[in-house]
Amino acid sequence: MKISSTAKRYARALFELAQKKEQVNEILSELKTFVSIIEENHDLLLVLKQPYGSRHENLLKKLIKGKFSELSYHFILLLLKNNRLLLLQQIVNDYQIRVDELNNLKQAVVISAVPISEQISQELKNQLENFFRSDVRIENKVDPSILGGIIIRIDGKVFNASIQDKFKRMKIYLTKN
Repeated sequence: MKISSTAKRYARALFELAQKKEQVNEILSELKTFVSIIEENHDLLLVLKQPYGSRHENLLKKLIKGKFSELSYHFILLLLKNNRLLLLQQIVNDYQIRVDELNNLKQAVVISAVPISEQISQELKNQLENFFRSDVRIENKVDPSILGGIIIRIDGKVFNASIQDKFKRMKIYLTKN
């Protein structure tokens, strides 16, 4: 998911405040909880998508008052007042990236034609941790169109060892010669 510059600014500001209050992980957990509440309640999502009004604010206050920290509570209300609540998932994603950087954790997306086994996932995790010298979290996505092999996306880099890529390279080589 692409993260807009507006969402990044909100996430950075919230992250800096959370660091000062030593609530970085707590805020992340609360934001994820709020996102899941919205996703589970379709009617609430429809109401919150409408332009800001006092009715929205009162509804939201009743929903979250006392359930979240003061920082999360006021941040969510700020998003509502600025009609930015629809950016919440992007904000959470960028905030998660910042928390991962703080904890020296990298997110790797491994694309394979079939689901990878737990053993292969662990071996790959160990190799990536040695290469990047940080903890690595692996997410496996299945894409049969790559035919075989794997594609690894981590830290802005792409390692493509798919059969589909090898066929493309062979085609280019053969057409040039």
